[in-house]
Amino acid sequence: MLARALALALALAPLVGAALAPAPADAAPAEDDARKTAAAKAVARAQEAFSRGDYRAAIVSFTEANELRPAAKLDYNVGICHQRLHQRALDSGDHDAEITHANAAIDAYNRYLRARPDAADRPEVEDLIRSLGGVPATSVSLKPAPTTATATATTTTPATEAENDDDDASPPAEDSDDDDDDDDDDDPVAAPPSAGYVDPEPPDPRGSFAVSLGLWALPQVASNAAVEGATMGALALRGGAFFGRRRRIFAGGGLSLGGGGKTQPEKLGLAAQGFDALVGIHLRPKGRAGRLVIPLTAIVGGGREAMRTRGDLERPTCAVGSDTLVGKRWGGRLGGRLGAHVFFGAALRHGLAFDLDVIATLFGAGPSADGCDPIFAVVDLPRARATIGFTVGYRARW
Repeated sequence: MLARALALALALAPLVGAALAPAPADAAPAEDDARKTAAAKAVARAQEAFSRGDYRAAIVSFTEANELRPAAKLDYNVGICHQRLHQRALDSGDHDAEITHANAAIDAYNRYLRARPDAADRPEVEDLIRSLGGVPATSVSLKPAPTTATATATTTTPATEAENDDDDASPPAEDSDDDDDDDDDDDPVAAPPSAGYVDPEPPDPRGSFAVSLGLWALPQVASNAAVEGATMGALALRGGAFFGRRRRIFAGGGLSLGGGGKTQPEKLGLAAQGFDALVGIHLRPKGRAGRLVIPLTAIVGGGREAMRTRGDLERPTCAVGSDTLVGKRWGGRLGGRLGAHVFFGAALRHGLAFDLDVIATLFGAGPSADGCDPIFAVVDLPRARATIGFTVGYRARW
């Protein structure tokens, strides 16, 4: 019996050895290549779906690629897709979908931050998470995320019809930053030289401040024989806050200072100041990824102007004031502003502001010396005047 068992074991030994022998060396690379190819195809489908605005289908394909070849950048792109769907829900008033996609975007962005805690764009991604009401995974907890049930990318189903209301959308793609902790050779698809992440719209701003320099034109002063000030250099400071569901309504204030040249010392010099309340709407044209803003602003406020002597010019007989001051008066201002503001950088917080103002001012008569008419009437300077201003400057928002 023992001899028979030993003979059987010897007969089976080659079969067992063959079963336990390692697979051919090229089996693992072949399987890896197949997964890489499948992942690349899934990313291509996601890019095509994103470009036509079908963000639900893009989420499904990005998730499929991530399951085949995990990459933190795919989580980032899933977050962008959910953020776009959150914006659509916000625009349509679908509160449940708004919270669902906000939670899903927060989860995706936080997966990206956990995988790449040293990413160069970490501050911008944290700002996106906070703008959605969440807490970045890499920072101290400041406020809770929405509590409505979270929708994940794996449960999202493709939309039955492509929706494309974002002309500025570019296909999501992998980037090749040197600071990426992932091995670029493992990425599902190589990025073209000009490609990067999907360019998300930045968080809606809460406040703004601008400082500008420019020129004021006062047409009614151009022909005055006694006063120089038809063209003034101007300094403008403006600031305020944004309101409304999408923070498009702006309310704030401004201070403007203007002074005339000194090319005609035989004339009185004119200087002016404006103190304004500003209310307006900021338009964001599609197709510009939030970089271009067109503000339309109403201006209501007060103005002050003063006349002074320059050089050796004698003080007029009816002058009111001390030293070089010969007269001053106050008035009410009403006008409008049309602007074009262009923002730069990943977070779009800093930019250039180009503004055109048209303002009408009605001044009071001003004080008068004994036995004289007000000095402004003596020099024939109209009480009702128009001002056209153009300024260029720096604008910051947060």
